[in-house]
Amino acid sequence: MLQRYTRHLGVGAAVWTALSVELAVAQTFHVKEADFEKGEWTVESINASQHRFPANADRIHTGHEIGLGYGVSAFWQVKGLLAFNTPEGEGIRVQRGLIENIFVLRALASEANGIGTAWFQSIEVALDREETNATTFGPILLGRAGKLEVALNPFFAQTFGQNREEGIAFVYGWQVRQEITKTLSLGIEGYGKIPDVAGGSPIEFQEHRIGPVLILETELQKASQTGLGRSGMGASMAKPAGNPGAVLELGILFGMTEATADLTGKANLHFTF
Repeated sequence: MLQRYTRHLGVGAAVWTALSVELAVAQTFHVKEADFEKGEWTVESINASQHRFPANADRIHTGHEIGLGYGVSAFWQVKGLLAFNTPEGEGIRVQRGLIENIFVLRALASEANGIGTAWFQSIEVALDREETNATTFGPILLGRAGKLEVALNPFFAQTFGQNREEGIAFVYGWQVRQEITKTLSLGIEGYGKIPDVAGGSPIEFQEHRIGPVLILETELQKASQTGLGRSGMGASMAKPAGNPGAVLELGILFGMTEATADLTGKANLHFTF
């Protein structure tokens, strides 16, 4: 294990160089959030680039999602996305179209410590004959204590229609971050997938990855008290509704199993207006 992590660090710089030219991506990695206000639009570009594939890993080199979201109310956001990827040795291809919904269940007041909750539900429709349809659902859990913030996405996913897979998968994401300044936060995050929860998938066929993340934000002012907060973490780091803003996330994720790429770079950009 130690030898593997040493190898990860040795190619870290190469991944960042690759990200600068590979704007389309493999699998994408973004912790779902309740980062909206009523009447607010969101445009996002979510990108990832995977390198070095162990024996059981899918050879997907890059992945990319572009999306447009709208705050229907202070407690409901709907978002449409288009997903692309680049399998190893192939050109970019369109994977699927997605409709995502986030429903706020317990709002976290502006600048207050505590816990907020929301519900996530998505439908994914295959746009490629090798893809399948899917629905993903589960809670969004947010917590804040001073400048330390946590977001958890314990989700379940089930495929249907063409190329469907048996069983229900458990897919998770989490992020812990510390505000350094009003425009800069540092954190650590992880993502994973257990393909068939009931079937007890062996660890060598599960995906698990973890790594550091850098978050840069603009227009960070006091937010209204109607939502859970911007960037999925809390209202203390959010801008007022109606003011344009942007969030850039840069991260490196290290694979922990034989089904996970050794090294993944992510570069996500979100605009609100």
